[in-house]
This record gives sequence, structure tokens and C-alpha cells, in this order.
Amino acid sequence: MIADSIIDFYIDYFTKIAEKLYCHSDSTPRLFLASKDMPINDFVNHLSRVVKGKHMIVFFPDDETDFGHDNLKGTIECSVAIVDNFVQGDPKSQLLKQKECRQSLRAILSQMKRSSSAAFSEAHEDGSLYKNKISFISRGKGAGTPPISGQVIGWEVDFLWEFPENINFGRELFV
Repeated sequence: MIADSIIDFYIDYFTKIAEKLYCHSDSTPRLFLASKDMPINDFVNHLSRVVKGKHMIVFFPDDETDFGHDNLKGTIECSVAIVDNFVQGDPKSQLLKQKECRQSLRAILSQMKRSSSAAFSEAHEDGSLYKNKISFISRGKGAGTPPISGQVIGWEVDFLWEFPENINFGRELFV
């Protein structure tokens, strides 16, 4: 697998999770693909328009290839957030929604751990991290999102996916 195909897999993986958990579809979008360098106004405007209940934000990952070893290893640094609407001016509502979003993300991280470990049955299903030779590494970084437009709040977590890189990638350019 190469970095370009791993990113496609990454987007598909989280799209399937959003479809399963939040009934994401074209008519009821519950997934937002965002770039970390996206203008903040565009980001805020989009979320304030579309978030109606739990919503997943998948940030486009950064990638890195380690050429220092005989076996090339690729890594993508990933970030996903779950957000939800809260009652404006009610701190208890904010805390409750953040807690719910954190619990949802912990469940997703647990699923990724199971999906990347041969010891679990879901690891052997098509589309699993294990079958695609992806190692899930939790860096344990999670944090609450600040309130967005006074109506949306949630929880974000960072993690890594490591995978064997294709050593023949780009060879055709030099032949």
C-alpha cells in the first residue's frame, strides 16, 4: 500500500463508520472531510449549517515515509472529531455533549484497536485495518473542541496509522 491509497482507505473507513453510527448519507450528511489548513470561517460556517445531532469531522491526514530502514514504513497522522449541538447558555448541556462525543470517540478507537489486532474476529473481515496491514497506534491525545458558533461542541482525538510502504512506488518515472 502507498500513501495515496492509504488516504483513500482512511476516508472510506471513516465514511463507513459515519454511515453505521450516524446514518450518514448524501441526503443527511453526518461526515465532514476537513483540512487542518482550511480557512476557519469556511469550517465554522459549514458546521453551523449542517450539524443537526452527532456529526463526524475527519481531518485530512499528514503522512510520512521512513526511508531509514530496509523495509519502508509509512505513517499517517490522523485526527477525528465528533461534534453535536448544545443548548446555548447552558454549561451543563455543553459538558454533557462533550462527554457523549468523547464516549463515541473512545468506542471508535476501541473498534480500530480490535480491527488492527489478529486476536479479534473483526480483524479478519474485509476492510479491517489488520487485513490492510495497518497498525493502529493511539497517542492518547484527546481534547474537547471549543464551542463553534455558540451551538456546536465536541471531542477530538489524534492517532497514527502505520503501514508497510511500497518500495516500487514511482519506479516507472525512472525507467
